[in-house]
Amino acid sequence: MLRAAFLLLPLALSPVAVANAPSAPSLDIKISRLQGLLDLASSYCDTGDGSPVLRRILVEAAAPAPEETVRLRRFCGIDRWRGFTSAQDRPRGYGRRTSPWWRLQDAAVLASDPDAFARRIAVDYNEGERRIVLDALAAIEPYYIAGVERPLASPAAAMAEGLREHVRRHRVEALLASVARFYGMPAAADVPWVVGMSPLPAGSGSFSATVNGHVIRSFMPVDCRDYTGYASVMVHEVAHVLFGEQPLAQVDLMRAAFRNAPSPNRRYAEAWINEALATAVGNGWAYRRMAGHDDPAPWYDEPVIDAYARSIAPRIYAYLDAEAPLDAALMDGWAAEFDRALPDARRNPDVLLSHLVLATSATREVAGGWQRSLRARTQVRALSLVTEAPEDHVPDEAATILRVEIGGDGAPGTWAREEAVDGRWIFRVRLRDADAFPAALDALVAAIRADTW
Repeated sequence: MLRAAFLLLPLALSPVAVANAPSAPSLDIKISRLQGLLDLASSYCDTGDGSPVLRRILVEAAAPAPEETVRLRRFCGIDRWRGFTSAQDRPRGYGRRTSPWWRLQDAAVLASDPDAFARRIAVDYNEGERRIVLDALAAIEPYYIAGVERPLASPAAAMAEGLREHVRRHRVEALLASVARFYGMPAAADVPWVVGMSPLPAGSGSFSATVNGHVIRSFMPVDCRDYTGYASVMVHEVAHVLFGEQPLAQVDLMRAAFRNAPSPNRRYAEAWINEALATAVGNGWAYRRMAGHDDPAPWYDEPVIDAYARSIAPRIYAYLDAEAPLDAALMDGWAAEFDRALPDARRNPDVLLSHLVLATSATREVAGGWQRSLRARTQVRALSLVTEAPEDHVPDEAATILRVEIGGDGAPGTWAREEAVDGRWIFRVRLRDADAFPAALDALVAAIRADTW
């Protein structure tokens, strides 16, 4: 049976000091045991926060002792969606979203030791919940040391130092300063960014990155040397944060540009703009500045985003190269570019069923089952529920509205479609019972593709 004390040791994985680095914006690229422990524990839970590669490492290791298994299962039972919120002073889609669980993940990157970690998460988790988390990290620590830290320490340190050198050589801090000015937030260039890298064995595939606050968290194979690609994704993630923090006056300009556009797809062009902008800025412009040419590979693994981003990219490049901020003249062309990039948008369920409001007079429990069916069958990127609402209620949210009811008169299971004055589609259906929703959803996807209404 494996046993080890819960310690946070820098070993060969600690960050190397950057000599003569610019004072702003700073980029602290680090690998720490706390982040690795949390990632391995999350991989044990298999809830989507972890890594399949790390989960395989656990499967191949000796089974945890019974008391360790109990600790890990308690940890797996934490509600990871509790308190999920977006900025309250901003329209839907224009604010930063966060949650206690995301902040806990950030704390694992930022904290220097378990006590500091516990203090950071005390805002969101009570003493009992903190004990559950700390006990799970202690239970998983020996497996992390044996399966990740010891075998990967040297190549992980080399990978991280290679990225640091790439960032220095290509002045990625200066690229971030240009992006901050572009989003109308030049002061954001002074914010320190922390990049937490969770090492994976060689041959694990490509890297991944997510952002919350000013922390970028990544799974990174130790044999990855695509530093230009990774640095461009760092810029992409920073762009998302800046989009959610941009001045409200600029948000109003952006919304007006889409609202006044003649495009029938204006609400969909608006729903996708955050991701398309970040992709054009990071995977497009930043990559080109580092490599001297555009990335020949797809910029994004979602075809809608890739096409939209490439369509708006030339003018984005011109603004960034000129150190110019976003303005109404640039925004006014985005809906037309969406139309050009996606001429079949209105017959594409990946466009229409990605940013959704599910409205119903049914209870939240019933709608929750429908929500799971939607996520299993469609490429949902943003979904909100409006439950126990009158049947004539139409939420003022982007982009598509699914209005689903149960029972009553009329032929159940047949979808009707209507267009709101702002270009949104509203799809309505009445079901015999709640269990009929998956089949009805399949029928909706088929009808959208065939354009049969």
